[in-house]
Amino acid sequence: MSDRNTYIHGTAPSEQQRLATLNRLTNTAFLEFLNVQPGMHVLEVGSGIGLLTCAVARSARDVKVVGVEQSLDQIRSAATDPAVQYVQGDAHRLDFPDGSFDLVFARYLLEHVANPEAVIREMRRVTRPGCRVAACENDESLIRFDPRCPLFEAVWKAFQQHQENLGGDSHIGTRLYGLFHKAGLSRVELSVQPEIHWH
Repeated sequence: MSDRNTYIHGTAPSEQQRLATLNRLTNTAFLEFLNVQPGMHVLEVGSGIGLLTCAVARSARDVKVVGVEQSLDQIRSAATDPAVQYVQGDAHRLDFPDGSFDLVFARYLLEHVANPEAVIREMRRVTRPGCRVAACENDESLIRFDPRCPLFEAVWKAFQQHQENLGGDSHIGTRLYGLFHKAGLSRVELSVQPEIHWH
């Protein structure tokens, strides 16, 4: 999260319901991308409401997942599974030894943190050598309507500016390759995950 500890989406019940809907629309494709294997020890950085966390735990046999989340409110209301453990923590300083996990991932987290490169370095540090670090992020500039809707465009621009004012980056998806490279990761691969649910 940002140094100001302000999460642009908030944790109101209506927002939690929206995030749950977003999870239902996007989790299957992201699980395929993660390609979780039996017996993996997985870390999700920024586990939020926990729906993806639990889906990862159920995606293969004997998978154990730890979800790191800054917000105690989110942890208290997160989905549960016997193979999932939630811990409160800061993505910039993960409280795990080097090389603790077979897969470390974050989804829609880096757009909210004060120092995304530091977060990716931490994700790399706690990943076992030869294993994967993965992230899925937004580029909010890609949302388009035809015919154009000037009112929506004005609101969307204001939303992006508000996120920037809070220390976030709504276009961070365009910077992932460079961030991963600077964080010392090798064999960086990019893919596009189109999301058209906002239509």
